[in-house]
Amino acid sequence: MKLLGGKCVGIGAVIGFVLVSVFLSQPESCSAFYTVKHVVTERISNQTDFVNSVLSDELPLRIVEFSQYVYDWDRDTLKVNGKWILSSPNDDYLYYVDYNEKIDKSTGFKEILSNLHSKQLITDIRRVERVKPQTFHFEKTIFFGKK
Repeated sequence: MKLLGGKCVGIGAVIGFVLVSVFLSQPESCSAFYTVKHVVTERISNQTDFVNSVLSDELPLRIVEFSQYVYDWDRDTLKVNGKWILSSPNDDYLYYVDYNEKIDKSTGFKEILSNLHSKQLITDIRRVERVKPQTFHFEKTIFFGKK
């Protein structure tokens, strides 16, 4: 072994070689190097048939992941974007469903509130008083006079 600056360089190389060879000799870890996952994404051409088969329980699906966000579309309309990731016990497919919806701020709110109330999904309603800005006006009169 060759000494370099008072340190033995060969020991580190031998230890590294032993660790790599032990790691590669295990069958579980070796297969991890050769695992290839092939994913094919395709669009469902007929969305109506897909929705009808889901609604009629021909294609049982469950939600794996759900995300939704809302932002202003214009002064009177909200735009809601969302995504569902659905899986089926019948096959090995995941279904990605993207949707967006425009809600009229004036009428949509009442419809949403009525729908939530009819299904008893409202758990809490609070009212918080906003702090109103207060302005103060101070006056001080100074008299200049003779004694």
